[in-house]
Amino acid sequence: MSIIQQEKLSKLINPSYGDVYLYNEKPLVIDEFDSKRADFMSYMKGMCLPLLSIGQCLELLEERGLRYREVLYGGFDEYDTPELIDALWQAVKQVL
Repeated sequence: MSIIQQEKLSKLINPSYGDVYLYNEKPLVIDEFDSKRADFMSYMKGMCLPLLSIGQCLELLEERGLRYREVLYGGFDEYDTPELIDALWQAVKQVL
């Protein structure tokens, strides 16, 4: 994922309790304490890459006018992966 794509994704996703972010190449789950700290949440938004769930990927794609059916049935083979989340992630990167 390019720096530009990372910046676009960072602007689209607002960190919240339970979200998972990539921090120093390790997953970091935002807990209830951290979710109430504005400074920490601002840091997460600017410095860490969110690890999107299937639902978040679908939501982002739909906001960009791409229906999940297009990924699943129309172009799933083009992503060369047997895993749904990997195909959705590749589709998200394309629309960013």
